[in-house]
Amino acid sequence: MRRAIPFLLVMLLVAGCTGRRAAAPDPGRPLAPALGLPPIADPPEAAPPEIEITGLLGRSDPSTLTMDEVAEGMRQFITDRPQERLKVLYDRWYLRGHPPVVLEADLNGDGTAEIITAPHLGGQNRPINGAGTLIIIYRKDGGWAVDRLPGDEVSGIVIYDVVELTGDRTPEIVWGSAHVGAHTINNEVFVSQWAPGQITTLPGEMAMAYMQLSIEGRDLVLHGGLIGSAGAGPQRARTERYRWTGARFELVDRSYEPGDMPYWRLVDGVTHERFGRLAEAEKAYRDAMAPGWVAPEYVVEPAQAGRLEEAVRATARLRLAALLLGQPGRAPEAAELVAGASGPYADLVRAIGGAKTTGAACAAGAAWANANPAFIEALNGLFGYANKIWTAANLCGLP
Repeated sequence: MRRAIPFLLVMLLVAGCTGRRAAAPDPGRPLAPALGLPPIADPPEAAPPEIEITGLLGRSDPSTLTMDEVAEGMRQFITDRPQERLKVLYDRWYLRGHPPVVLEADLNGDGTAEIITAPHLGGQNRPINGAGTLIIIYRKDGGWAVDRLPGDEVSGIVIYDVVELTGDRTPEIVWGSAHVGAHTINNEVFVSQWAPGQITTLPGEMAMAYMQLSIEGRDLVLHGGLIGSAGAGPQRARTERYRWTGARFELVDRSYEPGDMPYWRLVDGVTHERFGRLAEAEKAYRDAMAPGWVAPEYVVEPAQAGRLEEAVRATARLRLAALLLGQPGRAPEAAELVAGASGPYADLVRAIGGAKTTGAACAAGAAWANANPAFIEALNGLFGYANKIWTAANLCGLP
């Protein structure tokens, strides 16, 4: 089992900016973050005499190689004993850096294991954490052949694991990239299949800032999401679960760390509702409707002081009424919620008074919000660009 170890200085930055440390999920098989750090330049050591590095890979400065040249160099270099040869090569290229992992797995079910690795190099105007490509080394015609990931080189490439995720009885390669910005590392996760001569990356968008990855059965579980910038405003870490649905990897669940602000309870309600946890959604909306503050004054935009609280309560009431309309026998409760609306945004809730279905209520609420943009401004009144999530269109949808 490999355990994800957050990059200490990065996470201290996040903790300093947000006042909250991301808690790790209950992991199935936790894997390292995709930092993909480049090698540190040092004079290369001589290779053991039994394996001599020649040709393209023998250049004194490997950072000048393109990924096509890396793949071609490996074709020339991997003539036998590929594991030993890769060790010699990586010992030369990554003296004090972070050598890529080298894995073995039967990727196409023919009974012979392939070798999977992802060399990454710095220099050549590459990102600070380097860039590289996915390489598959396999037996062919009594010798060894090399395939590489098609397309451009990948920033901060890293291999997480090789595991069966799609139900086809052959394993997939789980790998990722990392994009290092001024204050945040943004990670992406990819899943690829291999057949001789072809690496195919499966559809699905899986991305998160400061991500840690776990594999639980056939699910990919991403945890993190905290933007390392004070300007992003207050945030909570989240956990997302992705699963192969036959056509692509889809988000099948999301949850946030508990938050003590009623504003967070509104967001929790939307999240619970999206994934069918209706009882939890109802409780979250009722919590968000409760009287009192919804967020500390110091995290509310000055122009929206006082207005954010009213907007959150009105939105929670609207969403709860719409939710109840979709449940048999609960229309009278929805009507009571509408009748009990008060405050400066009571007309938002009253606008859905004639609705008989959840869809009709949401459409009426969206129309009112579209005609009253100051309400949406108030609802987006929590400080920070990470919290500007609400529009008239998603008021009763999925922000």
